[in-house]
Amino acid sequence: RMEKLVGLWAQAMLVGLMSVPALTASPLQVDRTNILWAQEDSTGVVWGVAVYGTPGLYRWGQNAWHRVAGGGTPEGGLPMALVRGLDGAVYCLWNNPSETHTLTRHQGDASRQFARFTGALAGNPNPSIFADPKGNFWITEWGTHIYRITPEGKAESAYTIPGDEFVSQSCPVTEPGNFRLVLATADGHGRVWFWSESPAPCTNLAVLRGVLIFDGEKFQHHPQLNGIQNAMISVVEPADAQHMWVAAPNDQLYRVDIDTLEAKPMTPPEPQAFQSVQKIFRIDNDTFVISGLPMLAVPEANGGGRSGMLWRLMGGKWHKGVNGLDSDLSPYYSRKMREWVSTQDGLWVGTYGSGPWFIPARGGEAKLVDWHCGYPLNGSERMFQLPDGRLLTLALYQGSTTLEPADLRVACQSPPEVETINPYRELVQDARGHLLGIVTAEDNALRDWDGEKWAKYSLPAAFAADPMLV
Repeated sequence: RMEKLVGLWAQAMLVGLMSVPALTASPLQVDRTNILWAQEDSTGVVWGVAVYGTPGLYRWGQNAWHRVAGGGTPEGGLPMALVRGLDGAVYCLWNNPSETHTLTRHQGDASRQFARFTGALAGNPNPSIFADPKGNFWITEWGTHIYRITPEGKAESAYTIPGDEFVSQSCPVTEPGNFRLVLATADGHGRVWFWSESPAPCTNLAVLRGVLIFDGEKFQHHPQLNGIQNAMISVVEPADAQHMWVAAPNDQLYRVDIDTLEAKPMTPPEPQAFQSVQKIFRIDNDTFVISGLPMLAVPEANGGGRSGMLWRLMGGKWHKGVNGLDSDLSPYYSRKMREWVSTQDGLWVGTYGSGPWFIPARGGEAKLVDWHCGYPLNGSERMFQLPDGRLLTLALYQGSTTLEPADLRVACQSPPEVETINPYRELVQDARGHLLGIVTAEDNALRDWDGEKWAKYSLPAAFAADPMLV
C-alpha cells in the first residue's frame, strides 16, 4: 500500500508510518554541551573541549559535563586541542591573547600548568597536537609553524616549513597563505613524520609536498617517496616496527620501509578499495582501514545508501568488516575525528549520522545501532568506555550520553511492513501514484514502486547512476 511510504527526497530516510520501539526502556539523559574534542586519561576520566556555546575545558562525571577552572587553566584562554600523553595524562592546548599559548596537564583529580610559549598558531578551526614515544609534544597548525614541548615542559619553535615545500596540486591557490592542517605521527625508530591532511587529490589550499621527517636532530623533507607518484598524502600511520602505512588521495595504500623510504603498493581486496583512505588504526595484531569519500554512498544495495567501508587486515588477508558506515553524507566533517572502542566482546566504531557499528570479537555479522530507534543523538563520532563499563557517546555539536553496551547490542528490528532506504536520486511520483527513482547505483537501474513491490528497469550503459559522475 502507498501508505507504507512517507515523503522521500535524496539522501533521506524512508520509513513506514508506525513507530519503532526504542532499544532502551527509559529515556536517556543527554548533556547538550558542544564538545568538539575529548580524551580519556589513565584513571578513566574523560576530558572534553568546547569551542562553541560556553567554551572551555570540561570533565565528564555523574552523566554530565562539568567546566574545569583553576588548576593552571589560563583565565580568558580558549582551549584548542587535546592529546593523551605517554604518562597517561591528558594535555590541553590553550590559545591566549597576543599569540601566547599554554599547555595544561590533567589526570584524575589533578590539574596544573605544564608549559607556555609564544608564537603564531593558526587554528582553522583547531591546530593539532601529537605526543611522540619519547614524551615530546608536537604542535602543528593550518600553516608553516611546528612547535615542540619536551617532557620537562620546555617549549620551542622547532621548525618553520619553507614555502617551496608546499604544493597546491591541480588547483590554483586562491589566496596565498591558506594551508591545510599539518599532522604528525611517529615510526618504529621514534622519528616524527609530518604531512598535510589531503583527503582529495585537488585542493586550492597549500599542502606539504610528500612528508617531513624529524630524526631527533634535524628535519629532512622528502617531497616524493619512492614508488608513490602522488605528492599529496591523506593518512600516515605506523604499520609495524619497520614500516609505515601511507595513503595517497585518488591513488591507493602503500607500505613504506622506514629505512629506505621505498613504498610498496598494497594489493587492494577489490578495485579502488583504498582510493580514498579516511583513517587507519591498529588493535592488537590487526589493522583497520576506513576508506571511501564521505559524500559518496557505497554502490551496493546492502550499503543502505551509507558511505564508507571498514576493512580489516587479519592474518595477512583483507576482510570487509562493514560496507556503508555513515548515514550522514556531508563532506564538511573530517572523518579523522571518528573514534572506536575495543572491548572483550568486540569493536565499537563511531559513525556520522547514526549509532555505532558493533563488530563481534568472535566472528558474526557486524551490526549497526540504528539511532532512529529512539536515541536522541544525531551521530556517535566519539566513544569512550568508562570504568563502570558504560560507553560515553558524543555526537559533534549535538550532545553526549552514556549507554550500556548490552542495551546497544540488542537488535533494532523494524516491523515487517517498514522498509528503510536511502535513495541515490530523488523519488518522484507519476500519474499512477507510483514512485520512481534511483535507489542504488549497484545495478544502474530505475526502480518503480507500485505500493506493494519494486520493479526494476535497466538503464543504458552510457547513463551513470552515480551522482558523482553526472
